[in-house]
Amino acid sequence: MSRAWTWALRACAIAAVAPLWCVHLPPFSDLPEQVAVMATIRHWWEPAWRLQEHYTLEITKSQYLLYHLAGALLSVVVGSAELANRLILSAVGVAYPYALRALLRAAKRDERLALFGAAVFWSRPLVIGFLPYVASVPAVAWGLAMTMEHARAPSRRSAVRLGALATALFYLHANGYVLFLVASTAVTFEIARQRAAVDRAAAALFALRGLPRRMLWIAPSLALAAAWSAFGSLGRGGAALHGGADVSYIPNAELLREFPQWAHDIWLSHVDEWCAAGLWAAFAALVLQRGAKAPADAAPGDGAPGGGAARGDDVSWVPFACALVAYFALPYRVAAGGMLNVRIAVFVVLFAPLLVRPMRGLRTSLALGAIGACALVTAANAAVEMRGAERDELGDLDRLVDRIPEGARVLTLTFHVTSSHVHFVAPYTFVGAYHRARAGGVSSYSFSDLVHWPVRYRPPAAPPPKRPFWTFDSCEYRNATDGAYFDYVLTRGNVDPFRDEPPGPRWQRVDATHDWALFAKLPGATSPAWTVDDGGPCESRRSLERAAPAP
Repeated sequence: MSRAWTWALRACAIAAVAPLWCVHLPPFSDLPEQVAVMATIRHWWEPAWRLQEHYTLEITKSQYLLYHLAGALLSVVVGSAELANRLILSAVGVAYPYALRALLRAAKRDERLALFGAAVFWSRPLVIGFLPYVASVPAVAWGLAMTMEHARAPSRRSAVRLGALATALFYLHANGYVLFLVASTAVTFEIARQRAAVDRAAAALFALRGLPRRMLWIAPSLALAAAWSAFGSLGRGGAALHGGADVSYIPNAELLREFPQWAHDIWLSHVDEWCAAGLWAAFAALVLQRGAKAPADAAPGDGAPGGGAARGDDVSWVPFACALVAYFALPYRVAAGGMLNVRIAVFVVLFAPLLVRPMRGLRTSLALGAIGACALVTAANAAVEMRGAERDELGDLDRLVDRIPEGARVLTLTFHVTSSHVHFVAPYTFVGAYHRARAGGVSSYSFSDLVHWPVRYRPPAAPPPKRPFWTFDSCEYRNATDGAYFDYVLTRGNVDPFRDEPPGPRWQRVDATHDWALFAKLPGATSPAWTVDDGGPCESRRSLERAAPAP
């Protein structure tokens, strides 16, 4: 790759992560929960944070370990879990194009197509806050590049490296690990089959028989996966994840409609959609330029259509095919684990450049330049939208969060759930977790209710039981039971949950910004029971009394 294209790749990689630093609180729904886990692990032994009083660490049973543990360790150095998470996520974003470049190089494709990776980083899994999953994407790409090289020239060193990467990938995210397991097996099989100097049927049999020996490096991670299945959160029963061990799928037609949304559609504005259209138009232009193959001695990455691919050594299509099959074959939900297949859209897009054999010339350079331009505009638009969301929807929320004392228990009620900038997700549902990330205590609603989460509530000290994800309907709050547990309530929206002095503890508004308000419990003060049942904060007492039958 020439120096100009090398600098273009660097510029796109840096631009992709720059928006992460332009706002204080990114509108990524699950991000506060991820940061709170990092802080909980780091401050576990600090008495003032009261963490051991309320939580148990399940890091030996949870499959989410590496991302949170890395953040906890880094926070010791940089001073806060929020900064540690931002640094890790930035490194992950930069890794997208460089991991794709490694895969393109191993597949003997044009390395300039790595520009595609910078545009893939901004996707719906990122904005929802599936951060361990987002981090697994470049790890899978790098792992498949290493698999191709090892399958062609196996060595003990490369086997050890692959085994370590597979283990790390397992502790990043199960989805990424499963896709890597399938794709690396398919790559290894296909290379052995194509290199066998016999007829097609015999070659397939030869490759299949030797597959266990060639894939021996995967054994340690498979053993860990088996142990997790037997003794970890999965072994403790999928039903414990709330809602039973049900498995649900969605129709293929709906999956086709969901694909562009999960791959590209993040913001309510349409700039990201236009960038996606430009990206795929440039991709189509490159596909249509498939012409005569380059000479066999051409070097990979010099702009030639396939570089120096040897006979029977073209497995570039395998990762894309595996990702596409996974997108349609995986279930949408397994118990509380949802959106399992649609998030694979990111891998489908990332692996699409492996199918391209671009030619030399101005048309190829223009198409590649268009891909880079789309990546830059995608990043710039993300910065604009995130700054707009922070300006229009947060106000000085940090001030409210920082007024909550160390070790306190806080509940977040988002009566206004949606965003005028972020598409599909509720970006600020879990912002109360920033309190736990900064000062310990309890934040709810929290994923600590779920068995597969690395930090779980200690049963005697858990908040009052409710259905999973009830916070998306904050009208289910009941002051007599829920209010008795918490010290502070953080609300968003035009609903004052305590306006009618519902039965239970009494509260006082202590601060507000934009449509956010912070309420503190008044020690020892309670409101008497009503003559009607408490219908929750979305029903006024007066309307309930009018609807009640006459005595």
